[in-house]
Amino acid sequence: MIGAIRSTGIRRLGTKHSFSFVPNDDRFKFESERLTPEENRAAIPQRPNFDHLPKYHHEIPRPENVADFLSRPQFNDFFTTILAKNAPFTGNSNHKMVIMNGEDSVINFYYTLTAAQWFEALNNEILELREIEDEVESLSFFNKDTHARTDALVSTRRRELKCELFTRQGLGELFDTLLKGPSIGYGLQSLSFGALANYFLHSEECVESSHNLVQLLAFIDQNIHEVTAASTKTFVTKLVDVVYHTHVSDIRAKLDGLLNFCNNPTIQTVLKEVDSATLDRLAYLHTMSSSFDEARAMLHILVQERKVAPSVETFDFFLSSYLKHVSPMASNPQLHTKVLRELKPLKPALFHRGVTPAYAKRILDEIVKTEFDLQQFINLVLSRSSDEVLSRICKDIVLKAIQLAKDQPLAVRSLKVSNLIERLKASGTLDKEAIDELSTVATKT
Repeated sequence: MIGAIRSTGIRRLGTKHSFSFVPNDDRFKFESERLTPEENRAAIPQRPNFDHLPKYHHEIPRPENVADFLSRPQFNDFFTTILAKNAPFTGNSNHKMVIMNGEDSVINFYYTLTAAQWFEALNNEILELREIEDEVESLSFFNKDTHARTDALVSTRRRELKCELFTRQGLGELFDTLLKGPSIGYGLQSLSFGALANYFLHSEECVESSHNLVQLLAFIDQNIHEVTAASTKTFVTKLVDVVYHTHVSDIRAKLDGLLNFCNNPTIQTVLKEVDSATLDRLAYLHTMSSSFDEARAMLHILVQERKVAPSVETFDFFLSSYLKHVSPMASNPQLHTKVLRELKPLKPALFHRGVTPAYAKRILDEIVKTEFDLQQFINLVLSRSSDEVLSRICKDIVLKAIQLAKDQPLAVRSLKVSNLIERLKASGTLDKEAIDELSTVATKT
């Protein structure tokens, strides 16, 4: 019985008819398929216009694309921003930020979370820097024994010259003689072009004589392909040291020779590899020659790539000289924007060193253009600068505040100046004479 049931079930399953599709050339055409392509396109409705509706998506420049030199916003700045109408940066709808690759613009933060992250990222642009090493890399290319033997060999071969040594012809003949002639009798296995170049650079004849040094540099520049990378690095390090320690009355010819030598593409490559102290000195020397673009390039490598703070001497000299150079044109908005873009990479160095008397007044005159800038400048002076700076510049700070608030109602202007003076007094660094002077200035509101 069971077998019959199973047999019947299997038989019934096997007798079902399978579905099959038979192609048919005569297919049904829908209404839209009976229209021409032009009629089909014309039947598509126009896209609605949403321009009249409020826009909730706004482009916000990234903090790294904002050219700023003084700002380190605190919680009060963040709080003021998010509570203001349309949430402009600092709460001022007229405050335009300088953009690195674009037009100045007001930045609005419509969402608190976005504002918090943006403020944090802006402050993270101020890198933590370490101090520069006091000692440069070893400048002695020879040990004493090797130097003495080389000196004896050079003296002997030099007497055979028929022309003055420190000319391109004289150096060329001597180098050929020394490199091709025997040197074993003097205890030297061999001499390389780079070894001889460094030998002459260390000699008193080059260290003391601008003419000799310039002639040596011109000769080495023509034959730089003969010098190995290691020897070139040693040569450049010593060269910068020699020029840096030259008395200011004798430095012009040496400085020009150094800067011309540094224009060689091979030397420019080597400069990126020298120690930080040498790079710092080179930035100082470029500043001395008013080559501010080259000086900024050296400082950019130190600050942004190596996370090293320039020395006090170099940074003070560069910033004061640079701001003095741009002073006649800083009142022009376009040129002021250019100044901020150029100084932005050095912002961490400013916050590391603080404001010094060398450039405090110039920053106040050339960089501070808004009340927010002034507040940030004061914060920096109070937190990262010596008492001497505030004592020297407190009067100028108050005068700047009066100038920036000149278009505001008298009551508002007077209140702001009074609050500023109280804040400066509260720092505890002003003597009685300075406080009396501030009180006198306040009457000018």
